[in-house]
Amino acid sequence: AGREDHRLAGAASSVDQTDMRTKRVTDIPLVFKAHEEKDLRKETYKIELLTPMIGGGTRSWQVDKSQVVRTSEIKQQLRFWWRTMQDPTKQIKDLLGMEASLFGSTDQASKVRLTLSSDNATEEFLELNPTKRGRNGRLQFQPSDFASKSLPRYALFPLAESPEKAPFAILIRYAFNLEISAPEESWKSVVQAATLWVLFGGLGARTRRGAGSLYCHDLVKEITNPES
Repeated sequence: AGREDHRLAGAASSVDQTDMRTKRVTDIPLVFKAHEEKDLRKETYKIELLTPMIGGGTRSWQVDKSQVVRTSEIKQQLRFWWRTMQDPTKQIKDLLGMEASLFGSTDQASKVRLTLSSDNATEEFLELNPTKRGRNGRLQFQPSDFASKSLPRYALFPLAESPEKAPFAILIRYAFNLEISAPEESWKSVVQAATLWVLFGGLGARTRRGAGSLYCHDLVKEITNPES
């Protein structure tokens, strides 16, 4: 009888622990809660490439022809330019909280949604296949490699001596549509971040040197035509 009572007590304890574990799991609130569509504002912007784009793919200095632009890359750009607009006197933890609330984190979903669509007819690549090497053994592009497409060599000076294997593909013409969705209360700051990205940022490598520069009429029209 003693053994039987001990066995029953053990079984009851196991059931209690199972119920407790089940309760703990079911009581966990869902962290990732999507915004209702009615709370989101959507706009689509046509963005064009102004200067040749270098790199941007999974391989260094190489353009990924299968997916030239990624929403993840654009969202990182928006995060960066959003930070530049914030009050520098605020506490870092407060700024991080504001950023996470808008762009998401490991604990919560992003309120900003990006959708890309492009017209392949607007894609134009410049294939470069240098054969000459300099004294350091690196492949060297010649002025004639760029002259065929009327590209100023000084704008692409990072490629003058390439440590990578030839051939190279540079994107010289591209346009895509970017749909931005964001809560109405955050819309202005998101669009301002996108405007700064288009004006001062870009796509791919060497954006600080002028490569991968962009243009979007709808984003910059308020700046170029302040009275309109």
